[in-house]
Amino acid sequence: ESKDGTLWLDRKKFLLRRKLMGDTEDTPTFWMLARLTRTIMFEKFIRCRIVDLEKSTTDPMNKIMPHHIPLFVLTEKHLRRHRLPFNLQNIRRVINATVKARPQ
Repeated sequence: ESKDGTLWLDRKKFLLRRKLMGDTEDTPTFWMLARLTRTIMFEKFIRCRIVDLEKSTTDPMNKIMPHHIPLFVLTEKHLRRHRLPFNLQNIRRVINATVKARPQ
């Protein structure tokens, strides 16, 4: 966020935040995120996310609801909270359990 209150993309701050959340530079997740932050796809995602956040502050009807949270984010939070390894088997197990629990 800049001094005038507008949101903008800060790749270094994003990666620093990930380190503070427990992703060390030697983990596969951090390596993937470091590469992802240098892509155009990430920039587009951040631009859209900023638009969503700005909408939610101006119009309470546009608030982000739990069913709008991406499945990957839910999976990552679950694995981190339960300190499970970030591998394909755990990812699949968590995704299957999440999908069955949330039929939307």
